[in-house]
Amino acid sequence: MMKLMFNEKFGLTDAVLNGTKTMTRRIIPHKILDKCVVSGEAMLHAPFQEGEIVAIAQSYSDVLETMIKRHGGYGEEQNEFYEKWNNTPPWQNKMFVRADLMPHHIRITDIKVERLKEISDADCLREGVLQRHIKPFNTTETMFQVPHTTIYKNTPREAFATLIDKVGKKGDWDKNPWVYVYEFELVD
Repeated sequence: MMKLMFNEKFGLTDAVLNGTKTMTRRIIPHKILDKCVVSGEAMLHAPFQEGEIVAIAQSYSDVLETMIKRHGGYGEEQNEFYEKWNNTPPWQNKMFVRADLMPHHIRITDIKVERLKEISDADCLREGVLQRHIKPFNTTETMFQVPHTTIYKNTPREAFATLIDKVGKKGDWDKNPWVYVYEFELVD
């Protein structure tokens, strides 16, 4: 089983777990891009395939919290987990975790290849952009928030562009790279 990481700083792991994020875009590496996108073979090289179950990467400290909630308290299993993993690199860094120890999973339901800027407004919301109704001066305005920030934009695409440049490399939006678009559903 493989794992997929979502950005913590912008609350994207939590958005996946609460069902508000159901899509993710991942830049296609140049070595695959050069060979495959033009010929239409990029899907063959996608890291994840439709129907695949993928672990949601979380630090082991977060995994322990989930174990405690599911068990209804702190027991022997939780204590053994704590004793084994506390003060190890994956305790606070999900980059080093084992996929088989993750308590939450998604199922890939669809994959496509497109340019980053081809995203629709609806898909921006599925990527985690938040729609907010703000009431300035006795009117109601709809704004779009970059998650876990105080950044509001007029359109979902503007908010998503800001999010992409904060999560990835600054300038990714302007470069408009080819991306894998993964749609998914939360399994557990």
